Amino acid sequence: VLSLYLKVEPLAHSFFSIYTIIRPRPAQMADAITSIEAGTEYPPNFTVREAIRVANQVNTRPNANVFRILVASDAHIDKTNAQWVESAKHAGQASSILRRALDVDCCMWLGDATAGSSSTTYDVGVEELGMMRNNLSDAFGELPQFWTVGNHDNLNYSSAAALDGHTMLYAEDVYPLIGALSTGIVDSQNEYGGYCYQDFTEKKIRVICLNSVEVRANSGSKSQWISGRQCQWLADQLYEVGSKSDAAQWGVVVCSHHPIDWMTFRVSQIFKAYLDGSSVSLPYDGVTITKNFGGANNARLICQLHGHVHNYLSGKVHAIGYANNAAVDEGEMSLWRLAIPNVCFGRNNEYGRNSATESNGLEFGEQTTYNKTADSGSDTAFCIVTIDLAGGKIYADHYGLTAGYDRIINYVGASYSVTVGSVGKATVSAPALVDEGGALTATVTVPSGYSVDSVTVTMGGSIVTGAYSNGVISIASVTGDIVITIVTSGYTNIIDTIGYTDGYRISTSTGNPSSGAGYTLTGFIDLSPYVDKGETVIIRTQGVDFRQSTHSNSTYGYYKADQTKVAAGYLSVSNFSNADTYGLASWDSSGNMTLTLSGSSYPLTSSDNRPLLRLAGYGSGENLIITLNEEIT
Repeated sequence: VLSLYLKVEPLAHSFFSIYTIIRPRPAQMADAITSIEAGTEYPPNFTVREAIRVANQVNTRPNANVFRILVASDAHIDKTNAQWVESAKHAGQASSILRRALDVDCCMWLGDATAGSSSTTYDVGVEELGMMRNNLSDAFGELPQFWTVGNHDNLNYSSAAALDGHTMLYAEDVYPLIGALSTGIVDSQNEYGGYCYQDFTEKKIRVICLNSVEVRANSGSKSQWISGRQCQWLADQLYEVGSKSDAAQWGVVVCSHHPIDWMTFRVSQIFKAYLDGSSVSLPYDGVTITKNFGGANNARLICQLHGHVHNYLSGKVHAIGYANNAAVDEGEMSLWRLAIPNVCFGRNNEYGRNSATESNGLEFGEQTTYNKTADSGSDTAFCIVTIDLAGGKIYADHYGLTAGYDRIINYVGASYSVTVGSVGKATVSAPALVDEGGALTATVTVPSGYSVDSVTVTMGGSIVTGAYSNGVISIASVTGDIVITIVTSGYTNIIDTIGYTDGYRISTSTGNPSSGAGYTLTGFIDLSPYVDKGETVIIRTQGVDFRQSTHSNSTYGYYKADQTKVAAGYLSVSNFSNADTYGLASWDSSGNMTLTLSGSSYPLTSSDNRPLLRLAGYGSGENLIITLNEEIT
């Protein structure tokens, strides 16, 4: 114990505070910290601190009659990026500590160990797969474990030149590197399929591990695929567990790299038939998948754990049918899916919430991005999932400090989702899920210059009147899925930030301020956030006349980051006639200007070119409004 104390004293924890936090099993924690298989290195202080925090958090959850899983995904190791390599190693070290500090039933790796980019070579890709295996070898130890393939792991995205004459890694190639590490029972007719199951008889849990990248040499260009043979195998395993004599006491946990309602996967139809207790007859991939689940669906489907989407989204799995080879969303099923956040330092919420959905008309992203921070307990992320078999709840406690959040899901009773729809400029802080009968409290904030015009809250499809007041949405008892929609108005006047100087214009020869009675000169408008990104910037003005045709000293200036002039001139149609010179400008009858800088505009092509802009027009700065990419309302 003294040896442990001397080694972790730099953590700025006293021996007694460490002992208090990990009191349930201090010997195991000491062993965890001092036996990490990462060369001869001890984990960094911040990794140990965060692992202790998570252990302490998990120990507040139920600890009797639970099934506990250590699960990680999506390292995307790029050996040329030292930070990505280091953070993936920290995930393995933290996992080693937690595996010893907690009673873990099994471990899962959910795919995408390698970056597998277009330039990843065959040898490097295989090496990066091995790096994540090594990172987790001590953490997973002799525990039951499940390893899935990610869509980057088979090097499908590598160019032919990068692969140096090799083909991509097919299922037979990837299996010895990944799937063979799983301890489950494989399909005897398809041993290299990379899918398996394992029963935990004492806990009455069956874990089914699917391979959503089961790509064979004869499967064409697919990089994300579940074969018909695997679908039939899945139906067989569900039937077998669902027809046990004590099936009502059993639960099923599914894991895979992708959500099971992703792309053209047919497995969601099998789960739907199981839940309905109906028959499935599904011609697919050269076979007809058949099974009658009548009377053989008595085991509970608890949840699916998946990676791929790089966030913390939880929700019900949708049944995806197909008509004329087009996906049809047939609605939610009584099966939860939980996204496992990505280990990779450099990829945060890759499928962040956006205007388009990612697959099958479903949204797999979140509104908030949780960024990682180097040299801290937030430099990587993974989860400890605790399934409370007695209480019917799932606790997903995350490692990553500020890089994410914990989740609690009621999988036995009803839990309802909280969806934030169109909200204008508002930000909504709300839980993703609320148990049936529980209370919802959500806060609504808008930036300076904006106001909330209306807030519409629906529950189970019906409008909830009086749910919003003074920035807070409140519902005392939730009985259905919640959807929040907000309308805002206003604008952000950047003059409040950049300032102005009355009585000056811009010298077209020097770019410096020059006396100009009746004119006002803006501060520097910073275009650097848009430089090199190919984005269109629209600058709108109101309250000052920027027409050189009516006030001859209406001028502009572009500057480098050090405020050195690059170009200056008059705000005339001849200077701003197309977006490939200085921008495309138009003026209304009052001299209010709309200046459009397209992705190909000179100001946006190089960070060393013209990241700063100043304008001078006729009028007083106190009347001036300037917005970036916002309407003036």
